[in-house]
Amino acid sequence: MSYDAVVRKYDACVVGAGHNGLTCACYLAKAGLKVKVLERRGVVGGAAVTEEFHPGFRNSVAAYTVSLLQAKVIDDLGLAGHGLRIVERPLSNFLPLENGYLKVGGGVEATQREFARFSQRDAKRLPSYWKSLERIADVLRAMALETPPNVGGGVRDLLRLLSNAGRLKKLDMGARRDLLGLFTRSAADWLEDWFESEPVRAAFGFDAVVGAYASPYHPGTAYVLLHHCFGEVNGKRGIWGHAIGGMGAITQALAAEARRLGVEIECGVAVEKILDGKVVTRNGEVAARAIVANVNPKLLFLELVDSARLFDARLAVLLRSIKQPAIADDSPRNRIPVAPDLLCVLHQHAGGDLGNIAKCFRHGIGYFVVPQDIPTRHAAHEG
Repeated sequence: MSYDAVVRKYDACVVGAGHNGLTCACYLAKAGLKVKVLERRGVVGGAAVTEEFHPGFRNSVAAYTVSLLQAKVIDDLGLAGHGLRIVERPLSNFLPLENGYLKVGGGVEATQREFARFSQRDAKRLPSYWKSLERIADVLRAMALETPPNVGGGVRDLLRLLSNAGRLKKLDMGARRDLLGLFTRSAADWLEDWFESEPVRAAFGFDAVVGAYASPYHPGTAYVLLHHCFGEVNGKRGIWGHAIGGMGAITQALAAEARRLGVEIECGVAVEKILDGKVVTRNGEVAARAIVANVNPKLLFLELVDSARLFDARLAVLLRSIKQPAIADDSPRNRIPVAPDLLCVLHQHAGGDLGNIAKCFRHGIGYFVVPQDIPTRHAAHEG
């Protein structure tokens, strides 16, 4: 046996057991490769985890809703067979107002009825607004499962570029203008072109800033509106949903499939350095023919990889300028939407009828925290 065969125990080592890392590990293992996954925390999932923050109370720590998980991935990896179940959110947004509220979702007609209470014009324009986003989303969906062209690559990359350009060329001039606007304009400007009612613009404006950490007046935030129409749930495009059991149900299903395929997953292992053909941890070294990094670029290029090897020194300056929200390592308390009082919610939105409490919990965009021993605990946990 050669020295190389002894040292390189794995074909691939994945650093980070987030949902992308686990998905990558599964596909590599399906291709017959021997894969090792290293995770710093004591649980897999990265940002898609469900944890108990107090005895009897659990919540999704970071990511809290699902739509962009590819249906192909769910099918290819048999995630339903590992217990994954996703239910649709009947409402996408719920905007409390001083003298009432505005609901977005439940179908075009239902949302139009809501909009009509504030503006008949906005209600009439809603179908055209969603159609303008959908026709761009359809084109981008076709590109999502393809390898993007590598700038400066060879003939194959040039062909990929031409293929993508051909898709965009098929758009009519109006759609091309929409595409350019969505990638360059602010969400505020975009929405003001479509709607006159401030509550309507506010409801959609939330979609443009959630997870983006930017003002809706910042150029480029219009794209986030498109981003929210990009995914699908249970075959329905542009819909968002909740994973039963929280977002951790997704990564637990991925981890189960990975282990079934022979992937070795080791938690509680902090990676200190990534070198040529090996990963250095506090417990030793893991050698592999390929290293896959499922970590953020600041951590990867400024701490794990020797910065002297960056292809452009300006990249280090750019990475250091990126501000990222801090999330405590072992605290799921960073996102805990709490109902002010169970009975308050019940009387305000469920008409005082315990049988309608499920509707109450599904009424908005977030989660309520309630004791697990009430009769409706399943409804609360299911979104």
